[in-house]
Amino acid sequence: MSAEARVRGWCPGAWRPMATGDGLLVRVRPRLGRLTRAQMLALCDAAETWGSGLVELTRRANLQLRGVSEAGWPALMACLVERELVAPDAQAERRPALLVAPDWQPGDTTHKAAHLLEARMAEWPTLPAKWGLAIDAGPAPVLMEASADLRLERSAGGGLLVRADGRALGTPVGSIEAAVELLRRLAHWFVDSGGTGRMHRLTAPLPAWAPATMAPAGPAESAASLTLGDHRRGRVVGLPFGRAPASALRDALGDDVNAIRVTPWRRLLLEGENVNMSEGAPDGGLIHDARDPRLAMDACPGAPHCERASVATLGLAQALAERLSGGGMGRVHVSGCAKGCARGRPAEVCLTGRDGRFDLILGGRADDTPVATGLSEADVIALTTPASERTSLGDKSERGSYARGEEHGSERAGHGWPAPDLQAERDARAQQGVGSAQGRVHSALATPCCREGFIGRKQMPHVYETDGPAIYRESFATIRREAELARFSPEEEPVAVRMIHAAGLVALAAHVHFRDDVVNRARRALEAGAPILCDARMVAEGITRQRLPADNAILCTLHDERVPGLAREMANTRSAAALELWRPHLDGAVVAIGNAPTALFHLLNMLEAPDCPRPAAIIGCPVGFVGAAESKQALWESAAAPCAIVEGRLGGSAVTVAAVNAMADRRE
Repeated sequence: MSAEARVRGWCPGAWRPMATGDGLLVRVRPRLGRLTRAQMLALCDAAETWGSGLVELTRRANLQLRGVSEAGWPALMACLVERELVAPDAQAERRPALLVAPDWQPGDTTHKAAHLLEARMAEWPTLPAKWGLAIDAGPAPVLMEASADLRLERSAGGGLLVRADGRALGTPVGSIEAAVELLRRLAHWFVDSGGTGRMHRLTAPLPAWAPATMAPAGPAESAASLTLGDHRRGRVVGLPFGRAPASALRDALGDDVNAIRVTPWRRLLLEGENVNMSEGAPDGGLIHDARDPRLAMDACPGAPHCERASVATLGLAQALAERLSGGGMGRVHVSGCAKGCARGRPAEVCLTGRDGRFDLILGGRADDTPVATGLSEADVIALTTPASERTSLGDKSERGSYARGEEHGSERAGHGWPAPDLQAERDARAQQGVGSAQGRVHSALATPCCREGFIGRKQMPHVYETDGPAIYRESFATIRREAELARFSPEEEPVAVRMIHAAGLVALAAHVHFRDDVVNRARRALEAGAPILCDARMVAEGITRQRLPADNAILCTLHDERVPGLAREMANTRSAAALELWRPHLDGAVVAIGNAPTALFHLLNMLEAPDCPRPAAIIGCPVGFVGAAESKQALWESAAAPCAIVEGRLGGSAVTVAAVNAMADRRE
């Protein structure tokens, strides 16, 4: 093997394997994301003959073998080439990888485009090894979260478009041939513009011959529609943490399986008319049950399989899955190092290995700032232990530290995990400022076992009203005694009361205005299933789902990956740019803007176009000193839609949420 093949820092393949902690890693790119049964059986045999006996499935729908020795690599390659599992030479393998939506059908647009791209790859420039394309031309995109540099997708209107990754909008094309040619030209433009890494990092404006004018369709309701279990083409099975014993895969490949499709979601589609596996049978190393908690977890191989990892990951991930089987913990990512190979996107809970211990990140990626550091496996497991079963975790030398406590230099900076009584929690907050972090830890892993008294009850020195409904009743009665509400209609008055309650300001009543029967129109729209479009996550998160009459969708596009690029193209704020992604959902929707005046102004500009879909109602309550009053006045004076506003500088997310909740449900 050449010295070049031993260099680190690239995307490994079969011809250029990567040396890892347990031998060489050899990666196979299945053509069009599909293998015949014979090919998959050959790969299983190869894993047992020359590798560790495991087959791994990556986030880019590649298969890989670990533990291959340098001495065994030539024989392995001869086998893979003979079975047409890898390209016959290294040059062919260097071409950009094609990630194909796994549910393609022979002769459909995705299938035809992928075939034509393969045929024309010789015309492409030399690109970085990690480069790839996503061919995602089904009715709705399913690969939007998968890594790719150029994408072939559908627009909201059903037409084809080509989109550079990191850009919110794409270029419409009239045919498959035009799409393939535009993809090729954009690849050359990337190189000519100085691109050396990934497309999303290139800040150069798109060329004039590739105008980005059209947004892609919204994602499919379920990624790839490949739920575990029966499928119209066969059966879908999962690989725990993206890996499975070759023996388990071989056992699953009965005579009724014709082919195997790989996905970027660590699932395999076993094609065949009569593929049948009992859900009650032992998994044998595969996942058959869609409720399996391992599906909500990501874990890299960790130490000792990866030299970069300083901690073992798979055992901890399995232990957490078993303890958190009740669900409710959100996405959990266990990473051997800050590189985060198993998951590139944020997770509700991320545990990152560093110097033999774990850092805890909440709502972030493996390389984000932790809220706790230096945690042992025992510390992590303690998070999921009911209060009644906890024992002492030892002294500071054996426990992790909360980041904020260390910064304050407290003698108790190594306070560790919460003691099971409220006084300890209060002491920690007072002396270290760590109480909020501790609470966030347990909120993030809010499973039934965590909720079972993680802070023990203790008699409090203050006596106060603890009945929630009683608190609401007295609050609303106070507002009705003190506020001037006579000018509101019977439908408007309860909405105004809730808005005043959210603001904590009786004087707000004078600033609340409703127009064009907005309360009834919003209520009817919600009862008909209309989505709620929110300008800020605080608005989206504040809406009480139990009050929604039709399990309505709540959409906030502010943090969509397309928004930063779109904001640059528009020369506007992200809050305004995010509204461009509302277009497919705007018709008949209930709009709730409680944060950004620029969002409300941009919405009004959008609605100036005759062909722009019209919402059923707009709740316009942005807050602030610049543009807030002006944007709400513009809404009030426009004929865009029935609306509710808080005139002047007052407003905000809480007030907006209160209006939505009151319109959604008449109950107080």
